[in-house]
Amino acid sequence: MALVQAVHKARKGQCAILKWRPAVEALERGESIYGRDEQTLREGFPTPPTTALCLRPWLALDDVAAGVLWAVFKLALAWWMVATCARMAAGALHDYPPWALVALIALLARVLLSDIAHGNINIPVAACVVASAASWGNGRERAAGLWAAFGATLKVTPALLLAYFAWKRSPRSALWMLAGIALFAGVIPGALLGFERHFALVGEWRDQMLEPYVSGAQLTRMQTEHINQSLTGLLGRLLSESTAIVARPPHFERDLSIHWIALEHADFKLVFYACAAAVLAFVAWAARSARTPQAALGEYALVALAMLLLSERSWKQHYVTLVLPLAFLLSHASGAAPARVRRRSLALVGFAFALTGLTGEGLLGERLSDLTEAYGAWTWAALALLVGVGLALRESRAALRATQPPAR
Repeated sequence: MALVQAVHKARKGQCAILKWRPAVEALERGESIYGRDEQTLREGFPTPPTTALCLRPWLALDDVAAGVLWAVFKLALAWWMVATCARMAAGALHDYPPWALVALIALLARVLLSDIAHGNINIPVAACVVASAASWGNGRERAAGLWAAFGATLKVTPALLLAYFAWKRSPRSALWMLAGIALFAGVIPGALLGFERHFALVGEWRDQMLEPYVSGAQLTRMQTEHINQSLTGLLGRLLSESTAIVARPPHFERDLSIHWIALEHADFKLVFYACAAAVLAFVAWAARSARTPQAALGEYALVALAMLLLSERSWKQHYVTLVLPLAFLLSHASGAAPARVRRRSLALVGFAFALTGLTGEGLLGERLSDLTEAYGAWTWAALALLVGVGLALRESRAALRATQPPAR
């Protein structure tokens, strides 16, 4: 199914990797690939120069070959992520409950198929996070730091793992991550493009993507449109006078706003910062387990969910990192966990599935599907999974401590 969709989109030129071809070719010609048009809100290349360099080998091929081989590569990564997360949760892949493995694949199918067909880089970024989690759970701190660094170089949000390593008191992982960022984001692209030009490009990318978010600039339609399933998007739609759904007759005759109240921008920022602090505090409260593969899966799942929630923009395709929390919670819904944990894990997975899997156009139609996204269906699913993973981690830690003999 994924490859059929990939061929179809590649032939029509609708694959994201093909849309980036002009930017990659401009990079090779020595031109700038960044910039923001304040009138149309159009932006240049969305990720650092390293990402464009990584795409060059694929784009050396013609459109159809590039789109299909890129899809094959991502399909292989998707299967590897599912198998690795199941292995981390159960110790061995054959020990993961068969029903849970089928459920995991079914729950992920929509978002994985969407990203493979769309041709974005979200699956490779998610694979870096999973590789870092697997390395961390097995005590390979250098590999954990380097994989996290590569993911953060391709797309910024995995940089949150640096704070995770600091919280877990692992200076070795943190230092290797910093060294990896310097290597992947500085040394290698600088050697290929020339250091002066490369750092000028990084500055242009920062001005386009990071500066407005960090400085707390006014929200634009790019942040508040219904497809943005981050906290910024949901809170922006509900708490500011903004456009939630752009006019698209006959479904929406005019731009639609769904705000409950219209906060001033300064007040909106305070609310967002408070919500972001609450998410990070919950992650810190829950991520206190001993380092085992299963605990690493759960804690990385918390970080991956925080990445989605705290990002300036999280489209549905970004939710491929749900492989971590879903694999973790489905393993806790099996017979090995206490009945209370099983029931809650299964209920929260079902709730997330109802929001993300049953709100598509195929069941609700285009208008209702857009409205459910405007009210944050995917965001609420991420919050539910965050709570479920965090509570399961705390209870697993408490149960482990209860079985240990008291210290003399």
